[in-house]
Amino acid sequence: MAGDREPPTSDDAANIGVEKVRKFKRQVGFDDLPGSDEPDGVRADWHRLPAVLAEEVKGLRLDWESMNSFRTGIGSAQWTWRRRERQLHVEVFVSGTGPGGARQRLLEIATDTTTVESHMVLATEPLGDLSIEHFARTGREMVCVFRNVCVVVENDGNGPNVLSVSRRIQAFMEAHLVRNLAAHVPRIARIDLSPDSVRSGDVFSVTLHLDRGVRADQLAIEFRQVSWPLLDPIEHEDAKAMFKAEDAGRAELEIIVLDRTTLLSPKAGVVIDVLPAP
Repeated sequence: MAGDREPPTSDDAANIGVEKVRKFKRQVGFDDLPGSDEPDGVRADWHRLPAVLAEEVKGLRLDWESMNSFRTGIGSAQWTWRRRERQLHVEVFVSGTGPGGARQRLLEIATDTTTVESHMVLATEPLGDLSIEHFARTGREMVCVFRNVCVVVENDGNGPNVLSVSRRIQAFMEAHLVRNLAAHVPRIARIDLSPDSVRSGDVFSVTLHLDRGVRADQLAIEFRQVSWPLLDPIEHEDAKAMFKAEDAGRAELEIIVLDRTTLLSPKAGVVIDVLPAP
């Protein structure tokens, strides 16, 4: 009987999520997109975007601006313009590892719903390498990916035209294509762990050594914990961080080395196998 059905399990939810992603990919031709191995990409000064959009946001004021790392290998920036009930929100995700990271972010945005299917479909007006919008086609939101950048534009239904803003951003990105993106991403020469053997209760350091020619003063450097056991942060100065190992196990740190201007960053991290205390 229907009343006797078992409640959905975490495995059921995981299977639904996998099927949702598969269906969305199939609907928009995600796996057939060309250019996944192309070396070119967007290297832009993202601080300039408000000036680039000056005509589109005329009459609104810039209410919020933020630039930081979304995760290792991907930088992000957000801008919000407002005036009374009118609003525009723009967000960009810049991958330092090429198109794959930007396309993955679009996929996450499109399928991050509580429903069994994505609400996003191919946009009526194609833009970039792939553009999607809500299936209701209200004109309130567009998500597109171009080379190594994923762009989200939203107006809550009463702001500047989303398509016009998206086209302006697309033109800005096209004007800042470079042939070899990897040559413009900050490079890490090596990562040192000291001492190289860590036990529970020990204090240890993680030190980044940047490639010659990379200027640390132009970078945002972070050490982010992404797994258990937790490491207790003690000190962080420039490219060196100190931690205390709280428990035995395999601990992982994401390492952020973000160019503050271009938002380009390499994908990097370190795993520390913390041994039990003697």
